[in-house]
Amino acid sequence: MVFVDGSNLYHGMKRAQIRFDLLRLAKYYVGKRKFIRCYYYGSLDPYDKPRIESQRKFIRLLNLGGIVTRIKPLRLHDGNKVEKGADVHLAVDLVSFALHGHYDSAILISGDEDFLVAVEAVKESGKIVEIAYFSEQISDALRLSADEFHDLNNVPSEILRNRMRKI
Repeated sequence: MVFVDGSNLYHGMKRAQIRFDLLRLAKYYVGKRKFIRCYYYGSLDPYDKPRIESQRKFIRLLNLGGIVTRIKPLRLHDGNKVEKGADVHLAVDLVSFALHGHYDSAILISGDEDFLVAVEAVKESGKIVEIAYFSEQISDALRLSADEFHDLNNVPSEILRNRMRKI
């Protein structure tokens, strides 16, 4: 199973000025193993009326591509928009699916050290955890916790979409 921290990946791609075909990326890292499912965790900004339709279109495209989306609305906190619940949902699914035997290997696409405890719990259950992210942007502790690390800077060109000018 592949678990994608959508917000973290979005900001990482923006910094690297690169875009991926997400389903191809997931299947590339799964390789010859059985591809079970790819989950994408992200948010939708209900306060940004001009952008909400493009966000919904992106989510629909992910779903049409076979990616399961777990989307949480942004919330206002002290006048700032904040993502609440997406990372917790990913961490719970990562651990819960492992404990229920839904996968033998998980691939986490994120550089967020907040997932360290979940990764360690999954590994303690006897499962393999691979992490894919940009080597210069990932937390050292998270990278070192992985059974295998994949550098997103080194994906084949057929997985890349056009270089980003502006997101």
